[in-house]
Amino acid sequence: MGVADFDGNGTLDMVLANNNAAPTVYLNRLESVGNWVNLHLEGEKSNRNAVGARVILEAGGKKMHRVVKAGSGFASQAPLALHFGLAAATRIDSLEVTWPGGRVERFEGEQLKTPINCKLSLREGSGNLVLCGHDEVGQATQLEGKTGDGGGGQR
Repeated sequence: MGVADFDGNGTLDMVLANNNAAPTVYLNRLESVGNWVNLHLEGEKSNRNAVGARVILEAGGKKMHRVVKAGSGFASQAPLALHFGLAAATRIDSLEVTWPGGRVERFEGEQLKTPINCKLSLREGSGNLVLCGHDEVGQATQLEGKTGDGGGGQR
């Protein structure tokens, strides 16, 4: 079984791998599900898929933790992008990424003037959180970030 936002509308959908048959896809068609953000990480010094990266996102007084995983299902694979359901929160208060090599990048306050209900991307060490709009021309908004070693050192 795999769970991801297959149709890009912010709701999590599900696909089941069937023995000797085509997979079964269940698209979530709920109309009012609250706010959300998807985060795609790309490693530079760490592995390219950022497997093992830990993310802490704070929004609306709640703290959410996610880890980029690989090989997390039988006959399936969870997406590498991390999904955060924000409920009624209208902004992200802080975002912290700890890369597998120990580097820490943290964004907060004015650095997070980003819309919600969107896809974001971060390349390790860039210090820039990029808004991935729904258009495919790739025009991105750069949001300044801080890079620190978080006590873990940089490799």
